[in-house]
Amino acid sequence: MSEDQKKLQDSGPEHEKRPVRRSRSREAAAARRAEKERAAAEPAAGAPGAVAGEQGKGDSGFPQKPAGGSREKSRTAWLPALAGFVGVLLCAGIAFYVYAAQAYKTVFFPNTVINGADVSDRTVDEVKAAFSAGADRYRLTVVARDGSGEEITGQDIGLHTVFDGGLEKILEAQNPYRWVFHLRTPRVYQIGTMLKWDEEALAREVNGLECMDESAMVRPRDAYLSDYIEGRGYEVVPEEEGTALKADAVQTAASAAVRSLDPEISLEELGCYEKPSVRSDDPGLAAERDARNRYVNVTVTYTFGDRTEVLNGSRTHEWLTGAGTDIALDEAQIAEYVSELAKTYNTAYKPRAFKTSYGPTVNVSGSYGWRINQKEEAAQLKG
Repeated sequence: MSEDQKKLQDSGPEHEKRPVRRSRSREAAAARRAEKERAAAEPAAGAPGAVAGEQGKGDSGFPQKPAGGSREKSRTAWLPALAGFVGVLLCAGIAFYVYAAQAYKTVFFPNTVINGADVSDRTVDEVKAAFSAGADRYRLTVVARDGSGEEITGQDIGLHTVFDGGLEKILEAQNPYRWVFHLRTPRVYQIGTMLKWDEEALAREVNGLECMDESAMVRPRDAYLSDYIEGRGYEVVPEEEGTALKADAVQTAASAAVRSLDPEISLEELGCYEKPSVRSDDPGLAAERDARNRYVNVTVTYTFGDRTEVLNGSRTHEWLTGAGTDIALDEAQIAEYVSELAKTYNTAYKPRAFKTSYGPTVNVSGSYGWRINQKEEAAQLKG
C-alpha cells in the first residue's frame, strides 16, 4: 500500500468529503465545457441566417423583394383548384345528359311530328289519348274565298282511331343517347292506320257544301285588252278569279286535314280554285297595248284656209289591223279618209258663185282652186 493510500485510510471523515468536492468540480467543469461548445456552435449554426440577412439587404441597407420563385408559385397555386372545378362541372354535365337520356326511353324525341301532330316529349299512351280525344270531338271548318265557312264533323264521316303498333315502333327505334341531336332537327312520320274514316261519307259531305254548288260558281276570266277608250287609248282589263272550285283538290285537302285533325282549311290558300290562264301582268298584253297606243295617240291637224280638220284616235283606231305587237294600218281606210277630205275641200273644177261688179252673181268653174293629191297625201298620212 502506498503512502497516499495510507493517508486516505487514516484520515477519517474529513478525508471522505474531499472526493465529493472534486466530483462536483468535475461536473461544473464539464458543464462549462458544454456551455463553451454550445456557444461555439451557435455562431456556426446562425451563420446561414447571418448570410441570408446580408443577402436580404441591398447597398442601401433596405430589404430587397423576394426571389421570383415565390411569385411563380403564387400564380400557379390556383390551377389545381380550377382543374378540380372543371372536372366537377364535366362530371355533372355528363350525369345530366345520361339522366335526360333515360326519359327518351319512354317519350318521343323533341321535334317529333306524327301525322301532322307534334308529339314531342309525350309517351305512346299520351299520344293515343290525344288522338282519340281529338277524333271524338273533331270538326273541320272549310273556308271559301269569300270568307264564309262550313263545317264537317267527325261523326258525319265515321271518324275513329286505330292503333297497330306504329307508335311503339317509332319509339323503339329511338336511341335515347342521341336526344340532343333532335333539339333542332324535326322528324316527321306518317302512320296511315292511326285514324280511320269513311271516305265515301267524306266525299258526300264535301260535295254537299254550298261552295261546291256548280250552278252558283263563277268561272275565272283571263285578263284582256280593252277596246279603244276615247281620250285614253287601249288598256289592260284585269283578270277575274271567279269562284269555280276543283272538286278533286277540295277532296284531297279535306282528307289531309282529317288525317292531321286540322281544325280548318282555306280553299284559297290550298289552291283549290280554278285560276285564270292570263293575268294583267302578262308581258304580251302590255306589248300589244303599247303597240296600239303608239298609233292612236298620234294627232294630225289639217288647215284649209280658215277651216281645220283634226284626225286622232277616235278615227284611226278603226284603221288598226293585226294582233300582238304585229300591228299595221289598213291602207284602204286611209285612202277613204283622204278621199273624204278631197270631196270636202277640193275647189278646182267645181262651179263657184261670184258676184260681178255690175251686180248679178254668176257661176264660174275651171282649174282655179284647191285640189288634194290623194295618192301622195295617203302615203304621207300613213307615215
